[in-house]
Amino acid sequence: MSLGEAGQESAQEAGQESGVLRFDRRLGSMKVEPKPEEESDRNFPRNLHNAAELFTSIGHVDSARRLHATTSALLALLGTNPDGAAQHLLGRAAVCWACGHAGLPRNADKCHETAAEPRPVCAHCGEEEQTNFVRLTMAAADGGQQVVPWIEVRPKAAADHAADPPSNSDQRTRRNKHEP
Repeated sequence: MSLGEAGQESAQEAGQESGVLRFDRRLGSMKVEPKPEEESDRNFPRNLHNAAELFTSIGHVDSARRLHATTSALLALLGTNPDGAAQHLLGRAAVCWACGHAGLPRNADKCHETAAEPRPVCAHCGEEEQTNFVRLTMAAADGGQQVVPWIEVRPKAAADHAADPPSNSDQRTRRNKHEP
């Protein structure tokens, strides 16, 4: 199953039957990028499915719910085959260990596509230290894996101004920088 497959029911419906959170197996393809000091830690969650397991096992229910909501929104959006045009934001995602938010960081315009610095700032709670970048992968036409950007629906106020030419300060609407 690819990241974009919608399935028989929406991601939101599939995950919250009877008040029980069920995390989509596709979260396994959303890789958490460890910081250098975390690379050798055997217990480090290597993907967002592992992150969901961690949050639930240590009783961080609100963080698990937030992770579920943000990843379900991504999967539902991908199921619509979005064009990434004016009503969407694209970029490199992050996960916050303080609140469970996964998505584009608050400082997305400053984050490089592959470099570790600057660290992502959580768009939900503003946490700066307890965050890691997330790399989405999906099957490529050649049978390998390709990295795809995280996609979110642009907030309504920003979407209303999407036709306006971008200013120097309006960089969150653009893809992440290619140079460090």
